[in-house]
Amino acid sequence: MGKDLEIGSEGIAYTTLSAAAAILVYSWQSFKVGEARRQYGIKAPAMSGNADFERVFRAHQNTAENLTPFLASLYGFSIYVSPKYGSALGLVWSIARVLYHRQYAEDAASRGKPFVVGWVTQTVLLLGTVGGAIYTLLK
Repeated sequence: MGKDLEIGSEGIAYTTLSAAAAILVYSWQSFKVGEARRQYGIKAPAMSGNADFERVFRAHQNTAENLTPFLASLYGFSIYVSPKYGSALGLVWSIARVLYHRQYAEDAASRGKPFVVGWVTQTVLLLGTVGGAIYTLLK
């Protein structure tokens, strides 16, 4: 903790790049939803009507639901534990979200493994954040 996450430091650069990767994944998923709307003839604001579209939409929505807690946990872990390890975990999360999206779009039943990888990664980040904050308060 400390100088690792000062503005201009290597640590903040790693963490910011990892966060940016997650946002790029989310943006890519947004594009895929638009593409699926055109492909399956689902006009906005409709969110149902074709099971193939709905799987693409739900994969994107699930990432949206997880993005805020992920980003908070990524930065917390990077502050209290390690920006390099936090950033590495963040990249694992982003890769898992890409795989989750692709597999969910093909077959909802096949999304389990990347979901678990993303969930475990996000949980480790959260536990590191909470543990680091408690440790800081108690020392």
